[in-house]
Amino acid sequence: MKILGITGGSGSGKTTLLRAVERLGGLGLDCDAIYHRLLETDAALVAAIGARFPGTVRDGRVDRPALAAVVFADPAELAALDALTHEAVAREVRRRLWQSEAPFAAIDAIGLFESGLAALCDETVCVLAPEETRIERLIRRDGISRERALARIRAQKSDEALRAQCGHALWADAPTPEAFQQQCEQFLKGVLMMEETKKFAKEREALLSSPKNGYDRISEADLAAMESYCKEYMKFISDCKMEREAVKWTIEAAEKAGFRELKPGMQLKPGDRVYGNNHNKSVIFAVVGSESLNEGTHICAAHIDSPRLDLKPNPLYEDAGMAYFKTHYYGGIKKYQWTTTPLAIHGVVAKKDGTVVTVTVGEEPGDPIFCVTDLLVHLSADQMRKTLAEGVTGENLLRILESRLDNVVYRLGFAKSRAEARQQVRHGHITVNGRRVDIPSFRVKPGDLVAVAPKAADLLVIKSALISNERVQVPAWLEVDIEKLQGSVLALPQRDQIDLDIREQLIVELYSK
Repeated sequence: MKILGITGGSGSGKTTLLRAVERLGGLGLDCDAIYHRLLETDAALVAAIGARFPGTVRDGRVDRPALAAVVFADPAELAALDALTHEAVAREVRRRLWQSEAPFAAIDAIGLFESGLAALCDETVCVLAPEETRIERLIRRDGISRERALARIRAQKSDEALRAQCGHALWADAPTPEAFQQQCEQFLKGVLMMEETKKFAKEREALLSSPKNGYDRISEADLAAMESYCKEYMKFISDCKMEREAVKWTIEAAEKAGFRELKPGMQLKPGDRVYGNNHNKSVIFAVVGSESLNEGTHICAAHIDSPRLDLKPNPLYEDAGMAYFKTHYYGGIKKYQWTTTPLAIHGVVAKKDGTVVTVTVGEEPGDPIFCVTDLLVHLSADQMRKTLAEGVTGENLLRILESRLDNVVYRLGFAKSRAEARQQVRHGHITVNGRRVDIPSFRVKPGDLVAVAPKAADLLVIKSALISNERVQVPAWLEVDIEKLQGSVLALPQRDQIDLDIREQLIVELYSK
């Protein structure tokens, strides 16, 4: 049973909220009414009040107007009355909660926190209203003067104090009683739905793994160091797109660190740092140690993984008004899908006089661009057999990923994330064309019917996902029937139907090397 604690000053509208609880099928506990009932049935309580507040008990009955005049005129006297009544009221509230079978309940008490009843509640709300509105309600309800109504209000907690204690605040400023009743019901439905959502969240946390991002595990200093390293690395791969550029950059960095070029006849001693440049195409670095090579050495090697085309001697020829370059073939190129991919030229030109000129074309705005228009026949036989749709490998990759069963479950709204969808599939909660499939990478086809297995229809994680995704748009290549918890694959997705901010061609190029 979920329990809502309701508090607020006299005349604020707490009773209206309590009646709304009862209309929605909950148990309403009015602590003020319980207190008045105890004044008629609990002889021990009446005797204690009479002893503490002389003149307020006559013929074994509490004179409520006389008692109110005493306690609302002095905060200390009000606190003394609360100390006498809170324990008896709390005991009666617990008894009624224990006996009730209602799905939820609400406790209406001015002293919700002072009595200890707030400890029984899952959520608390304070009902607030303008002072003049409260005064009018008290005069109309209790038949008291304006002065006594104002004194009663001033003796109770302020709105600021109530807000600080409660998890929610409900402002009773609706223009009509009927409108305020509707406001109360909407508030209660929201709180109850929030409780269900919390329940789903706890179930999901217990059932599903939640890996933490590495960013959450490192210190601010480590994060700053990592960011600095990544920025430097990105600059390196932007500036060094061929081995000659990488060698030049590396030598400059090494010389700043104290390395000297190794030359024939150079005398070396322990601690010396030297490097050797192999025709600007590779470089080796060494730190001279103090022990014999018989004790071993430390070696670290690296290379740049960049595809390249080398021009043949006398490479230029012209045909049909176009200029072409003949190239040597090197591994990796034929695996690319050269679909009008703009490229840049990085390299050197060796002139007849022996000088070498560095050439970079295509990196700056306004530069001409370079592209590979065709491959040699004997190197591209497989590629030539492909249709245009097959040849655009990046789009095919995304289409394959989108047609995975776990992704389809996520896209249909049966799971909040792809990770959650993957677990649903693995646990046998999903069927394809009426047959259970527990392989997340299973590829669906046009015409397939994907559904939640009957035994899994009441799972909390699935209900929670449906609540969260009720306003999520299902892609056009799928069709979903929420009532039946099933969806149809109308077709395989086209690129413009895949809402992923990905440059898939770059992925293909990276893994084609």
